[in-house]
Amino acid sequence: MKPLLLSLTLLGLGIAQAELRTFTNTAGKSIQAELLAVSDGAAVLRLANGRQAKVPLKSLAPDDQTFVNEWWEKNKNKLRESDVRLTITKNSDRISSERSEKDKGRKSIDEYTFTCVLENRSKKEAKIKADYIIYKKSNSRTPNGSSQKVVEIKGTEEAGLLEASGELSFDTQAVRCEDSSRKVGGGKDKKPESYRQSETIQGIVVTLSAGGVEFLKQDYPDNLLKRLAEEEKRQTDREKSSR
Repeated sequence: MKPLLLSLTLLGLGIAQAELRTFTNTAGKSIQAELLAVSDGAAVLRLANGRQAKVPLKSLAPDDQTFVNEWWEKNKNKLRESDVRLTITKNSDRISSERSEKDKGRKSIDEYTFTCVLENRSKKEAKIKADYIIYKKSNSRTPNGSSQKVVEIKGTEEAGLLEASGELSFDTQAVRCEDSSRKVGGGKDKKPESYRQSETIQGIVVTLSAGGVEFLKQDYPDNLLKRLAEEEKRQTDREKSSR
């Protein structure tokens, strides 16, 4: 299993980096960018810093103009990120809740799903496949110390046909989280030992593809991967400093 930080880094890079190309203009200046579309005689590029720019085709070197035109002829009827809007909603349902007077404990179980609604703003249509990763965080505290870990729960949905100017929706698999606490032992001159287990859903990353080509990757909440990576780094730094 990859370390979480490494897998988050790879996931965050997405497919865009693999499609970066060097574009050169007629003045000999070059940039690294991903070609997204052609619009009004200009190439729509996503730069290495994530920003988008429109570059007139006539300003590009002849070889790049040929590449852009051939790419557009091949891809103009395929779904792109700009053609759709994905809305993700988190749902929760309390499955059970109980208390124990014996050990002053409590335990609750909640079930979580995500509903994804995909809106097509174009006249194209395609069968949609969705791959997703749900991130569940587990915190444990015992008399011997505390620990935490993040588990990746992966799933796939054949979402169906997204019609022109249409909409489709799908739900992810259900994931259960437990929150429990209890006290053990104790007496007149001794405090009871406390135990706590808490699981929470951090979020989800959804990757959509059509015809075997990925065209959209979206996380919920926004910047989920960045926050998870930062949190794991802080945890690693704390563990190193405590040694």
